[in-house]
Amino acid sequence: APNVVGRELGHTLAVGAAAAAGVGTSEGEGEASAQGDVEADEFGELQAILAGIPQHAVPPRGSIRAETAAHRCVERVAAALARASLDYPKHASTIRGLEVVHASLDLVCLADHDGRRMFTTARGTDNNLRHTTLPRDLGNDTLIALGFGPVRVRQVAASYQSVCEALPEYTSFGTGHSLGATVIEFLAMWAESGPERRKFQRIDLFNPGSSPLRRLLPGRRRPVPLTSTKVCAYCVSGDFISRFHLSSGTKNVLQPRKSLSRHALGHFLPEGDEVAAR
Repeated sequence: APNVVGRELGHTLAVGAAAAAGVGTSEGEGEASAQGDVEADEFGELQAILAGIPQHAVPPRGSIRAETAAHRCVERVAAALARASLDYPKHASTIRGLEVVHASLDLVCLADHDGRRMFTTARGTDNNLRHTTLPRDLGNDTLIALGFGPVRVRQVAASYQSVCEALPEYTSFGTGHSLGATVIEFLAMWAESGPERRKFQRIDLFNPGSSPLRRLLPGRRRPVPLTSTKVCAYCVSGDFISRFHLSSGTKNVLQPRKSLSRHALGHFLPEGDEVAAR
């Protein structure tokens, strides 16, 4: 039930925030991330494409309230996937095989029935500053900047759990950009905290949100504690928003593309597909 999920997640986020800040951990432990100028693998490229899909679930500025209904979000996401299959021919067959099984303003879940895989992708901060997203985005971004986890995870955990129950024995993957990456990271922590929950096999985090406040605790900086989930974090050199992120897996630092802002998702997309790179 959503209320139970919310209560459990509140405790999980509190524990995770404490661990990420180093509370209750050994002073002698080292950081878990390995950095380098590493290009994304092909699966990482697919995950980058999917990380941008939830932005299309949000209705255009000035839309009526009915446009936020779940079925309308599903329609917009399906249209975005169809466009993505044209923009990214290398991944077209995979993208065309995905079914939208859940879509809201904050979270999209896609099913690859042939491969028995499910992809969960969380929306990052809405750059278009639409009234349906702006207040909640700013609140979650502020929490992350202060070193806490985003409260949005409380809502998306219930949706994720529902989709997992509808797709038994599907392997789970997660992805997100910016705020969306942080949501996925904390959702993965929630999934690992209960034996009945579907753990992610792998999550890909693109320019995830971070906080410089953790740097105020020398020797006690810790990543979000994930033990069974493969974590692939990707950051652009010089991006301030992701600069202080600590990954419990790999952290790949890429050089920026000249035509993009340092925080743009386009740095991680297939380079030949310029239509979607901006």
